[in-house]
Amino acid sequence: MNRLLRIEIRKLKNSASFWVLSGLYALMFVFAVYTIQNFTFDFNFNGNTINGGVRQFMVFPSVWQNMAWLASFFRILLAIIVITSIGNEYMFRTFRQGIINGMSRTEFVLGKVLAILLFSLSAMVLIFVVGASIGLANSSSASRFFDHFEYIPAIGLATLGYLLFAAVLVFFLKKSALSIALLLAYSYVIEPLLAWRLDGIGRYLPLKVFDRLNTFPYKDSVPGMNWEAPLVYPEDVAVSVVWIGLFVLVLLACTRKMEIR
Repeated sequence: MNRLLRIEIRKLKNSASFWVLSGLYALMFVFAVYTIQNFTFDFNFNGNTINGGVRQFMVFPSVWQNMAWLASFFRILLAIIVITSIGNEYMFRTFRQGIINGMSRTEFVLGKVLAILLFSLSAMVLIFVVGASIGLANSSSASRFFDHFEYIPAIGLATLGYLLFAAVLVFFLKKSALSIALLLAYSYVIEPLLAWRLDGIGRYLPLKVFDRLNTFPYKDSVPGMNWEAPLVYPEDVAVSVVWIGLFVLVLLACTRKMEIR
């Protein structure tokens, strides 16, 4: 496992797009957090006057869910890294060279899965560090530091599933640009339409499940909306794990059919 991960890291270290997109992901997330926390609002909803500032939600324990929700908007940048790195394997035929040099098809997939796992863990650490610093700065006490901390591993799981889904697309299409376009189309058009058409079953579609692991954090903060307070439900975690397992199996199946000539 260590050998496969070292191989993937070596490839990424020489990729300019990896450093640019990774840096952009971190900078955009941090910038968004520190900018949004200074927002204030004042509006009427159902006869209720709602005013205040976002900073009041950047305290323990609500800060964890805020961080997870904000981070979900930037995961597309990590998905682009995954897609371009795998797409380059096809473009430059490094997969073929690896097989000739003795790497098995299963090892090739495991290397990609390990790299994606590393991305997800790194993102989770970044979200934790930013959330902890914001929470400590805005909270009067750190006594509730670990309350609702489940949102941090939840965003890690959601990121892992999303990146594996992106990997499946590029393994099928073999073209980076086309895979990115399809990922965007599926995320914002195709799956929402499928979820609408499938009604109750649609809630189990992959991106719908991943999104429920990091839902909009203010549903229970606006009077009169009568929304259910967002939580991380074991059912969503279980379904997410099933989808992740299916994605890995699909990757293995795709790799066995790859031509090396």
